[in-house]
Amino acid sequence: PWLDLEGNVAFGLDFKRQPQLSRAERQARVDRAIAEVGLTHARHLRPAALSGGMAQRAALARCLARQPQVLLLDEPFGALDEVTRADMQALLVQIVADYRSAAVLVTHDIDEAVKLGDWVVVFDEGAHIQQYDRPERILAEPANDFVADFVGFENIFALQGGALKTANGTTPLPGPVLSASGLAWRPRMVTGGYSPGNAALACTACEIGML
Repeated sequence: PWLDLEGNVAFGLDFKRQPQLSRAERQARVDRAIAEVGLTHARHLRPAALSGGMAQRAALARCLARQPQVLLLDEPFGALDEVTRADMQALLVQIVADYRSAAVLVTHDIDEAVKLGDWVVVFDEGAHIQQYDRPERILAEPANDFVADFVGFENIFALQGGALKTANGTTPLPGPVLSASGLAWRPRMVTGGYSPGNAALACTACEIGML
């Protein structure tokens, strides 16, 4: 708290395990990191004068100044409002590309994981891996009921021999069901419309998830 933004970004370069840099190299790293996160105008501000979004940018700049090969991020945007959060997510994607770094991000927000991740790992409450896959596969083909519930599936039904199991028995389904053991749908996968002259809501499933 006693350092300004520039001093905080440079702080990590003074660690003993950091490569020794000349004054010019040190300043160049700090300048680039601050510029990358868009805080050049605020480089002499103290932490108390920074907004939540600016503080997160400053923390990211401090990491970037050390030029890490891997960024470890634990709920980095959880305390931000939606607009600032979206800006920081876009900034992170751009920075990872610019620095050619890898990033491991921990989040409880599946939308954030899908938006930012090339690969997604879903853990349960006991830290057991439930699925490791591409984001689109996790959304469309959750590995089990836990993953399906986590990504927003509702009305999860069991399948048996290509038929839907219900309280009244089984209902055959048209078309191949592959080797799926369950069927579910997410609200965002459904389109529909309401007709004032007809007291019914017509819906069409755009996509069905197989478990």
